[in-house]
Amino acid sequence: MLEQLITNPHIDLELLKSYITQNKIKRINGRIRRYFCIILLNMGGESSQEAKHWIEKAIAYDQENKLLYELGMDHTVYADFSKQTGNIIKAKERLDNARDIFKECGADGWVKKIEIELAEL
Repeated sequence: MLEQLITNPHIDLELLKSYITQNKIKRINGRIRRYFCIILLNMGGESSQEAKHWIEKAIAYDQENKLLYELGMDHTVYADFSKQTGNIIKAKERLDNARDIFKECGADGWVKKIEIELAEL
C-alpha cells in the first residue's frame, strides 16, 4: 500500500493531511508525520521542501511525548532529507543524534546501522 502511494503521481496530499490532523492517538502523532515526510521525499521536487516541515513536527511530537525510539527514527529520516538536499554536515548531525537516542533506548541494531552509514559519509 505505501509503495503504491509513493509511486502514484496522483496522490491526494490534502486528503492525507486531513487524516493526519484528525488523528487522536498521541502515540502515533510523530510516526504518521514521519511517514508523510517519507512520501513527500520520495515524490521529490517541491514536495521535498515541505517534507522538512513534517519531519520537524514529528520530532516535536515525539520529544514532547518522550517516545525515544520514534524520535531516533525521526532523526534518521531528517538525515535522509539533509542528504537529499546536499547538506552532508546536517545529515551527520542528525545521524549522531539518532545514534545517541538509539543507544539510550537499547536499539543496538540501529546503532550499528547508523555507525556504518556515518562511516560511509
